[in-house]
Amino acid sequence: MPTVSRGATVADAVRAWPGAPIIVHRPEVKYDAFAASKVALAASGSVALELALAKLPMVVGYRLNPLTEAVLDRVLQVAR
Repeated sequence: MPTVSRGATVADAVRAWPGAPIIVHRPEVKYDAFAASKVALAASGSVALELALAKLPMVVGYRLNPLTEAVLDRVLQVAR
């Protein structure tokens, strides 16, 4: 799992995940990590473009503004 700026937070978050994800701290090796991966979990941004160029399937997460999230909670119906 490539990460540059939030390595400690990401490491804590994925510690209990099955499969023991590998976190890459050095940006120069991230393309090797892309090539060795089957799928990626990414934050919205330039990394999504990099993953698309590497032809790697991905799930992109994005944090909404709290006001936008509140409006969407009232408008959208999501099955739980």
